[in-house]
Amino acid sequence: MMIQLVTVIAAFILPLTISAQCKKEWEKSDPKDKMAFYEREFSTETMDALKKTTTVFFYRDLDSAEVSRFREAFSEAWNITPIILDNGRNFEKYAGNPNYSYFTNGGYQLFGSVGRVSYSYTHNYLLLQIGGRNDNLYRIELYPRITSTFGIDGTPEMSRIAFYGFYYFFNWNPISLKAHLLVAASSLAQNKRPCLYEKVRDQNLAGLLTADTLYVPKDVLNDFRGLGYKQNYVGDDLFKAYQFPYRLCTNDELYQIFQVEKRGRFLFENVISETFKYITIFDVKDKKVVYKTMVESSRELRTKDLKKIK
Repeated sequence: MMIQLVTVIAAFILPLTISAQCKKEWEKSDPKDKMAFYEREFSTETMDALKKTTTVFFYRDLDSAEVSRFREAFSEAWNITPIILDNGRNFEKYAGNPNYSYFTNGGYQLFGSVGRVSYSYTHNYLLLQIGGRNDNLYRIELYPRITSTFGIDGTPEMSRIAFYGFYYFFNWNPISLKAHLLVAASSLAQNKRPCLYEKVRDQNLAGLLTADTLYVPKDVLNDFRGLGYKQNYVGDDLFKAYQFPYRLCTNDELYQIFQVEKRGRFLFENVISETFKYITIFDVKDKKVVYKTMVESSRELRTKDLKKIK
């Protein structure tokens, strides 16, 4: 999928639109559902078409040494169809074939101006599609390194080469993506896709988080100063604001805890997608999200965000 080009007139337009959250206003702003923003209920015919496919998850060149880990994690999470993995450079092998569905690169760029000041934003995500159909069944938002929003010329081929060749995403690891696939499979089993901006807070959130450890990928605890080119890890100090048991983990530690030892339950995710911040807690045991919020016009995780989780 190519990067969609969207132009807005002023910086305040998009946040005001998003304040509508999950209402059907999104059908007016994205009538063909190209960006998979809003809640959808899919027809039985669409879901039957999905179930007849083999799903392909395309990995990046950076993942080559860990393909077996991704395969093992995803095969446990995705139960709607058989799932296979292939390098994203092989996308054309499957494109348009109704026997395949695939999680492939999606995204869009926003260009706009306020007075004489021009700006652009790039959002990266994964889209679940069925070959030969226009349905976008599910969207997984990605947290890119700032340099992973450069070098896009708008063509599908070059976008894929950049995405799968050298782009780096902080929430791209076997366990974080497994959590997304668990929730996606659970939603699609009900013929539904949740709104991207859906707010979730489990009624027993404090009780759940008191009774078990929240595992936090260190990769998503970054602070970008100035123009955002320099990555600063801030997890050790920042997460002290969280009020329940937690453990900060490397990606290898996450894999050991969740995939090898099978003892992890709650997984934290922080995604900075340009001016939008998504904070999510996955319950991988019950295959659901127990906490999620989206904060507009925010490019970094703050202590006040963690204090609100209670």
